[in-house]
Amino acid sequence: MRPATLSQAAQAMDADLQATHVNALVGGATTDSRKVREGDLFFALRGKTDGADFAPEAHLRGAIATVATRRLEVPTLVVEDPLQALQKLARWSLLRQDAPSPTVVGITGTVGKTTAKDALATILRHAGKRVSATVGNLNNEIGLPLTILSADPRTEVLVLEMGATHPGDIQYLCAIAPPDIGVLTAISPVHLDSFGTLEDLAAAKGELAVSLPE
Repeated sequence: MRPATLSQAAQAMDADLQATHVNALVGGATTDSRKVREGDLFFALRGKTDGADFAPEAHLRGAIATVATRRLEVPTLVVEDPLQALQKLARWSLLRQDAPSPTVVGITGTVGKTTAKDALATILRHAGKRVSATVGNLNNEIGLPLTILSADPRTEVLVLEMGATHPGDIQYLCAIAPPDIGVLTAISPVHLDSFGTLEDLAAAKGELAVSLPE
């Protein structure tokens, strides 16, 4: 993540900043209190459990603040929706105008995304580029912004795997991380229960191409 103060992060997320160390630098982001690193923002997402319940643990592990829907007993950035806040911060960090933006490569397809991502990242590194890429298969509406916010601030090329389980998912991810280059690996008849026909699946994956600059 490019250097940003807690105050800048709060502004990017339209958050109510309930903390005193407003000029402290944000180091990254996580949604897992067990994986907090010093200076991380902890995003308290709701799922089977309420992430806010783990804010004290995140604070003890070094979280700079927790992003939650209510004020907590630890430094808090209060927002309406922590997931949307995560996505806003990722987009802002990627597109901010006070530093050069990395080239974003979006990769999608029904098969071969991870292989293509790993191969491309390796080739670019051998070519002398500073590359950050999706770790594992963190390719959805949570994993993609976390990848952006975990990227080395010196990154020149950001290789992002983009997954989809429904029509519109790729378009949504491209709104968070507008791609400069798109890679479509292959279209095969898998996951049709979520898309209908093979043509519908191809159209969904084609949302990446539609999102590319003209």
